[in-house]
Amino acid sequence: MLPTNLLTEVPSTIAQQLSPAIAPALAGLAGAAIPAASTAWRSVADSVERNWVDGASSGAGAAGTSLKRAANAAADLETRAGTIDGDIAKGLAAVLSAATDLARIAMDFVTSAMGSLTATATGPAGLAATGASLVSAASSAISQAIARLMKLEQELRPLVQSLMQQASAAVDTPTPPRPTQLEAPATTQAALASPSANTPESTTVTDAADTSDSGGAPVAADAGAGAPTPEAQAAVKAALSAVGTPYGWGGNTPGQALDCSGLTHWAYGQAGVDIPRTAEAQAVGRQVSQDELLPGDLAVWNGHVAMVIGDGKMVEAGDPVQVNPVRTTNIGMPFKGFYRPTG
Repeated sequence: MLPTNLLTEVPSTIAQQLSPAIAPALAGLAGAAIPAASTAWRSVADSVERNWVDGASSGAGAAGTSLKRAANAAADLETRAGTIDGDIAKGLAAVLSAATDLARIAMDFVTSAMGSLTATATGPAGLAATGASLVSAASSAISQAIARLMKLEQELRPLVQSLMQQASAAVDTPTPPRPTQLEAPATTQAALASPSANTPESTTVTDAADTSDSGGAPVAADAGAGAPTPEAQAAVKAALSAVGTPYGWGGNTPGQALDCSGLTHWAYGQAGVDIPRTAEAQAVGRQVSQDELLPGDLAVWNGHVAMVIGDGKMVEAGDPVQVNPVRTTNIGMPFKGFYRPTG
C-alpha cells in the first residue's frame, strides 16, 4: 500500500499517477517523516531506484533520475531563495541608511537657515548677506543629497544585478506528471485497435484502413479529412498510426516510446513539415480559435501539446498515445492556444 503520509504535501494529481509497481519501492519509507528540505528527497529517489521490483530496470532508472532532478531543482531554488532574501535585506538596509542620511542633511540645512535668519542685519546689505547665506546652505544640502543618492545607486546596482541573475537562470526540472485524463479509455483504444470480427463497424474500418511506416494502429483512409493542407492531413494520419505507443519522456519512436511533442514533431516530419521539438516551441504558424479548428491544428500548453484530428477530438501522447476530446485544460498548465503549423 502506498505510504500516503509521504505524499501529503504532493499534489493529488501526482499521487494518482504513481504506478502500483512502485509500491514495494516506497514500502520501506512508510514510517518516514515527510522530507522537510529538498536534499532529503535524494534519499527517496535512491530508495525507489534500489528497491524497484517490477523488473523494469529502465523504469526504475527513469523514476530515480526524475526524482533526483526534482530534488536538485528544489535545492537550486532554495539556494536562490536564500540569495534573494539576502539581497533584499541588504537593499533595504542601504535604503534605510540613505534615508537617514538625507534626513540629517535636511535638518542641517534647516538649522543653518534658521541661524542665518536669526542673525539677519537690518538694511539692504544685511538682507543680501542673509540671502547669499541661504543660497549657499541650500546648494550645499542639494550637493550632499545628490552625492548620497549616487552612493545608494552604487550600493543597489550589484544587488539588482544579482536578483536579475537569480530570476533569469533556468531551472532543470523533470517533465510534469501525465494527467489522469490522458489514461487511455478502453472504448477509444478498442475503436482504433485491430478490429473484431464480430463488429460490423470495425469491418468497415478495416476495409478502408492503412498504416504508416510506423507499423502501428490501422488508420482510416479518410482520417484527417477537412485538413487545411495535404501536409496537415498526412500529419494526422501519421499521428493516429502511433496510437498505442507507450509514453516515454524524450521519446521519438512510434511503437517504442513517444512523448507529447515527440509525437507531433514526428507526425509532421512524416508529412515533410519540420516543426520545433519541444511543446511550448510548437506554437507555430497561425493561431486559430477553437471554432476554427481543423485536423492537424495543435493545442499547445506550457508543457504539453496535442494534435486535433476532427470531430471534436485530438490525439496526444498520454500513456499510451491515444485519442481524447479536445480541451484547453491540462493539470494546471498555462494554455497557449491552438496553432496551425501549415497555416
